[in-house]
Amino acid sequence: MKKHPARHMVRFANLDRVIAAFEGETLLQSARRAGVRIAGACGGRGVCGSCHVRILSGQTGIHPGQQEQPENGTTWIRACQVEPLSDLVVEVSPRARAAQVRADVQCLGDDQEITGFVPGRRGALGFAIDLGTTNMAGSLTDLESGKRLVSLGIENPQSAYGADLISRLSHAIRTPDGARELQSIVIQGIESLAELLCAEIAVVPTNIIEIALCGNTAMHHLLLGLPVFRLGRAPFIPDTCSAIDTTARDLGLDSMPGASVHLLPNIGGFVGGDHVAALLATEHLWNTGTSMVIDIGTNTELSLIHNGTISTASTASGPALEGGNISCGMRAAEGAIEKVWLSEGEIITRVIGGGSPLGICGSGVLDALNALRQAGIINRRGYISPGSPTVAETGGIRKYSFAPDVVMTQSDVRAVMLAKAAIRAGQDMLLADAGLTEQAMQRILIAGAFGAYIDISSAINIGLFPDLPLERFTQVGNAAGTGVRMALISPAMRGKAAGLAKRCRHLELNSMAGFQKAFIGRIHL
Repeated sequence: MKKHPARHMVRFANLDRVIAAFEGETLLQSARRAGVRIAGACGGRGVCGSCHVRILSGQTGIHPGQQEQPENGTTWIRACQVEPLSDLVVEVSPRARAAQVRADVQCLGDDQEITGFVPGRRGALGFAIDLGTTNMAGSLTDLESGKRLVSLGIENPQSAYGADLISRLSHAIRTPDGARELQSIVIQGIESLAELLCAEIAVVPTNIIEIALCGNTAMHHLLLGLPVFRLGRAPFIPDTCSAIDTTARDLGLDSMPGASVHLLPNIGGFVGGDHVAALLATEHLWNTGTSMVIDIGTNTELSLIHNGTISTASTASGPALEGGNISCGMRAAEGAIEKVWLSEGEIITRVIGGGSPLGICGSGVLDALNALRQAGIINRRGYISPGSPTVAETGGIRKYSFAPDVVMTQSDVRAVMLAKAAIRAGQDMLLADAGLTEQAMQRILIAGAFGAYIDISSAINIGLFPDLPLERFTQVGNAAGTGVRMALISPAMRGKAAGLAKRCRHLELNSMAGFQKAFIGRIHL
């Protein structure tokens, strides 16, 4: 007779949840299975520290070397490195449970917003979704008038399986039923987003009759249940790049079964329909002269437009610029340091919500590097100087303290430097391929939720962008969200999106001669 693993009950004291956990699985795995949100930027590999918990009672098996240093008398350990050996009472750290407060729903000059319907005037609705690696942004549109009614951004629940695409693709490929698991959880996320949006305007999801969705190729394939084996290894070949029309019922979106679904086309590699949507939304800004569109995220997509040709590539920038895989990194939630600057020799911070800092989000991370470099606390190679009173070294780890529990370590600095080097090298390769210099770019469009909040001067100073006049840069927010709304309400825009995707000439950076040299050359500050 097959022996089943021991079953234990885990109570999350500060979440008011009780779940079943099994010996042989980690607390993070148990939480995932039960739908308890604990941040897990590295996908449970034990390298990021975003899933910190504290065991209040009960016995656990802790993987060797995973106990953390105490902070203010509290010892936090990684949930992905703890296995239950008895019933447990667990506290989840504030950073691991922080909810995002910056909605990824900015649009290009669209200021129409309705917070409710007059009873009896409820019509057919359209649902536009930008399915990002880290967040999913959605909006509801009145299909009769074309007006956007309400928008909202939430975390992509797949984030529990890793902040980066490769972690999720690896889970889908190597874990039995892993692909089905990732498909199921993202469908649940889309349904939750629809329910939240509908509740805002007092309707139900069955009012939704049209859905348009965009995402990078990995998000696209995992949602549809398409094979991802070739996408998970070089040269990163998608199963399909065509636009797809299906039904909500066939996708498993049971709360809106009568809706038709349109997925925007992919371009190639990891460049998917989200970048097509961004190009669609910003065409009026890049259709003359030489321009570059940079959609910054965990996966960053770039397009250089020159003489009517669109050259497109993606680079694995990773989650560091969004606060992931950073020792005290967190989402843009209350308690996150969002802004850092140097004033009269002193490092100043601004915290979302104005309270005590719990961690640091992406825009703060970028600013922090710039401010610490200006202050001489880190040098061009990113090494933290031991001479500052706010710099300490514990267990061989050197770190700068912004607050008692919020630090930036040497490893954090390195992670941000690698991310910015990947993005800048991508710009270099597109320019080199076209035989252009940086000065040839007349306009640089910065898209994405992260791109909406960064300080361009800080980004230039650390080498994320070329040193060009500030007036050449335009921050366009969530252009992909705007583009997918355009495709939602207009068959003509769907056709235009398909045409843009076909125009794009995809470049696989990793296979290009000179990419590694360009990447290494851009690491320094």
